[in-house]
Amino acid sequence: MSHFHLILGREINTNTWCANNDSLDSQIDVFFASVYSVYTLSDDRWAAMLRLHTSACDQTSAVSLPRELLGLIGEGKKEELELKREVEEEMEVGLGIEDYIPPGKANKPFWAHGVDMLGYSLNSLRLANLNFKGIDSPRSSQVVKLQLNSDDTDRILLCCKSRGIKLCGLLAAAGLIAAHSSNCLPDQWQKYAVVTLTDCRSMLHPVLSCRNFGFYHSAIMNTHDIKEGENLWELAK
Repeated sequence: MSHFHLILGREINTNTWCANNDSLDSQIDVFFASVYSVYTLSDDRWAAMLRLHTSACDQTSAVSLPRELLGLIGEGKKEELELKREVEEEMEVGLGIEDYIPPGKANKPFWAHGVDMLGYSLNSLRLANLNFKGIDSPRSSQVVKLQLNSDDTDRILLCCKSRGIKLCGLLAAAGLIAAHSSNCLPDQWQKYAVVTLTDCRSMLHPVLSCRNFGFYHSAIMNTHDIKEGENLWELAK
């Protein structure tokens, strides 16, 4: 396991926000940065880890932020100042997604379901859950890394293309089969959910760009009944 893998595991288990005051009047930091010195036999390297709260950084923001930071690092002093001013103007954390819903569309199912947090919570009770092993042990998250060589990757992509299946569908199907197998219930059907995040920036009013930081994703949930012996490719359709 690499040094960076260990650092990532440490960062995802550092929950700065769990002990914060939940009062509506309290101010909470949403961005933390840490720098680690990584020593290897060949050279000394540094790792900068950025930890952001989901409310201020969705997947699109998480992709844009490193690019902007690398641009700041790579530019000269004059260009850096100009880019910094541009970033400060365009990359501010804006309003919540509910404040950007186009006029007259707040009651449409796509938007109305998104704010129905109680409904989502109650519906999730119908879904199968993965049991904790050792319920008294401290909770923590781990990173699982699976690396395929180029030949295996090419074969998977070719199979997806020939069957008209997207890679994300295949990965979701593999996750469903793995989750059901871990429950060790071979003769029972269980209901699982796959949640797909959709970037809504292009559908908002006004339209937002990838430089508008915040959480502007909508979650689309699809449920599937799974039993032992499911065919991977059939489930991925």
